[in-house]
Amino acid sequence: MYRVLFLRRKAVCIVSTIWILIMLFTYVFVTEESQRSEGKRFRQQIRLKAKIDSLHLAQETFQDIPPHKDAQDIDYGIPVEENNKFLEEFVIVPDTDDLNLSSKKGNQEKNHGDSTFENSSDPLSLPRIAEYCNIPKLPHTGQEGEVPSIYKLKSVYTVMRHGDRTTLYTFPHHRNPTISCQFKFNVAKHPKINLFAQTMDFFTGKQNTGSQFINWALYPNRAVCDSSFLTPVGALQHIINGVHFNQKYIQNLKLFKENFSPDQIKIKVTEYSRTYQSAMAFLYGFLPKFNLTELNVQLTRNIFFCSEKAVGSSCECPSIQHFKKLSNREVMSAKQNLTRLKHIRKEIAEVFELSVDQLPFNYAMFDILSSYACHGIKLPCNSEGVCITKDMLSGLTEYLDKSGAAYEKSPSFKKHNQLSSYPLLMDIGNHMIAVAHGKTNEKFVLYSGHDKTVSPVLSVLGINPGKWVKYATRVVFELYNRHDVKDHYYIRILHDGKDLTSQVNFCRERTSNGLCKIKHFLEFLKEDILNETRTKQFLKACKDFTR
Repeated sequence: MYRVLFLRRKAVCIVSTIWILIMLFTYVFVTEESQRSEGKRFRQQIRLKAKIDSLHLAQETFQDIPPHKDAQDIDYGIPVEENNKFLEEFVIVPDTDDLNLSSKKGNQEKNHGDSTFENSSDPLSLPRIAEYCNIPKLPHTGQEGEVPSIYKLKSVYTVMRHGDRTTLYTFPHHRNPTISCQFKFNVAKHPKINLFAQTMDFFTGKQNTGSQFINWALYPNRAVCDSSFLTPVGALQHIINGVHFNQKYIQNLKLFKENFSPDQIKIKVTEYSRTYQSAMAFLYGFLPKFNLTELNVQLTRNIFFCSEKAVGSSCECPSIQHFKKLSNREVMSAKQNLTRLKHIRKEIAEVFELSVDQLPFNYAMFDILSSYACHGIKLPCNSEGVCITKDMLSGLTEYLDKSGAAYEKSPSFKKHNQLSSYPLLMDIGNHMIAVAHGKTNEKFVLYSGHDKTVSPVLSVLGINPGKWVKYATRVVFELYNRHDVKDHYYIRILHDGKDLTSQVNFCRERTSNGLCKIKHFLEFLKEDILNETRTKQFLKACKDFTR
C-alpha cells in the first residue's frame, strides 16, 4: 500500500519536473525567436528606410525638407570646391572644375565626373543647351512695360518656373554630379546681389505670423545641394529677374507709386523648397523694400494653382492624368524615325556600363546630363575613357523637342493642357476684373511653380512650340487702361521678355498699339478655354473621361 503511494508520488514529481523543464525550454526558445524576429524586423526597417531615402529624392512629388540653418557648418570630411564662377563682362559662367565629393556607397556606385573635355566640346556651346540652362547674364533684357505713354499700368501677373535645380533622377548604380549649395557670388557694381545671402540670413525664421513656411530655408545655404533642390545659380537667375522687373515696373512705370505696402502684392508658391526659394530670390530683387515678416506667402497644394474659388468646384481632376496617358499613346503610335534615338541610347548605355533597358526614360536622362552641362561639370566617362559627348546630348535634346512638338498636336494633350491651365488663368481673369472694378489693392501677383505649370499655359495661349521650358522661365500678363478712356482695359502677354500678344490665339489680328482688349481674354475664359473637352464646366470635364 505504502509502496504504491510512494511510487505514485515519485511519478508525479518526475512528470512535474519534466513539464517544468519543457515550459522553461519553450520560454527560452520563444524569447530567442522573438528577439531574432525583432532584430530581423529592425534590420528590414533600416534597409527599407535606406531604400526610401535613396528613392524619394528622385520623385517629382517629393516635398523638400527645409535644410537646417547651420547645414553649411557640417563637416563632410572632404573639401567642397566652388563650382559657380562669376562674371567677366557681366556674364555669369559656371566653373568647369568638378566638385569631386566622393560618395561612400560601396563599389557599385561609380563617379563619372572626373574626365576632362576641350572647350570645343563644352555642351554650353550648343545654343539649345545654353537656352535651357539659362546661365544668368547682366544686364538683363526684356520688353516688359514697353507701351505707349497713353496707357497706364494697373496690375501685373507673373507665372514662373523655379530656377536651376539639381536633377530629380539617377542612372542605376551611378551617383550624380555634386553641386555646391553655397551662395557666394560677388558682383562689382551690384550690391543687391552681394547682400542677398546676408539679407536672407537676417530674415531666417522671421516669416509672417501664421506662415506655412515657418523654418523653411530661404535660399540655397548648405555645403552640397540635395536632389531636386534649388542651386545658387537658380537663386541668382531669379534675383536678376526681380531686379529687371523692379526697373521696368517700379522705377519706370511707378506700379506702386511712392509708397509700397505688402497688401499690394499676392504671392502663391507650390509646396517645394525650390519654388519657395525662387520666390524669395525674385521678391528680393523686385520689391523696393524686402521685409519677409510683412509678406503673406500662400502655399498651394498643387502645381496648377487650383483653388475652389477660382474654378467654382473641387480641384480634384482625374481627367488631367487620363488625358496625359492617352496623349502618350497618341504620340507613340505616330510614325517617328527613332533610328538616331536608338543609337544615342545605346551609346549612353555603353558609357554608363548598363543595358539599354536599364536606362531611365529620355526626359530623365536629359535632366541628369543637363545638370553637368548647366554647371560646367565635365561630362561623364566610363573606366575605359568612353565619354558622353555633346553630340549625344544634342541628339537627345533634338528628339525631345520634336516629341514635345508632337504632343502639342495631340488631341488628348490639348485637353490635358486646357484642364491644367484653367484654374490659373481663371484666377488671373477674376483678379483683373477685381482690379478694373476697384475691389482690390493688389497690383502684382506672383505664381512660383514648375515647368508643368508654365507649359500648359503657353500651350493654351497658342505660343508653345513644344520645347521643354528653361529654368526661371516667365510668362507675364500686364493689365492697362488708357488715361483718356478709363473704362477700357487692355492686356499684354510676354514670354521671357518677348511680347507675344499678337500671336496669342484670342488676340491675333485684334491688337492695337501692341495691346489686346481685355474682353477678348475674358470671352476666351468663358467660352473657349475648355473647347477641346466639349463642355464649359470644369467639374464636368474633370469627371467625364469620354469627352
